[in-house]
Amino acid sequence: MQQQEQSRQTRNLSILLEVSNALASQVRLDELLATIISKTAAVLDAERATLFLYDPERNELWSKTADQLEIKEIRFGLDRGVAGDVARTRSVANIPDAYADPRFNPGFDRLTG
Repeated sequence: MQQQEQSRQTRNLSILLEVSNALASQVRLDELLATIISKTAAVLDAERATLFLYDPERNELWSKTADQLEIKEIRFGLDRGVAGDVARTRSVANIPDAYADPRFNPGFDRLTG
């Protein structure tokens, strides 16, 4: 078991190094965000990850999603969904079943597939 944990830590440190290199070398925001999202999903062993950015002028969260060949921008206020609640309260949320959470926004889920 200790060997597995060491392997996992080594993998995570390697991924962190890749993200650090991307921060230093990528000049296009879209490419940088894609790298951060994919590497974060790998560290968390997640099927999918989304990175929301805060727009203080509009008091909204926004994200870009890829749907086949089309890139969509999604925006919503801090009063909507789990992400809005997390941003508003500046707290961490680990939700095993998002569909069971009353804050879950099914409209966003339908939009992103």
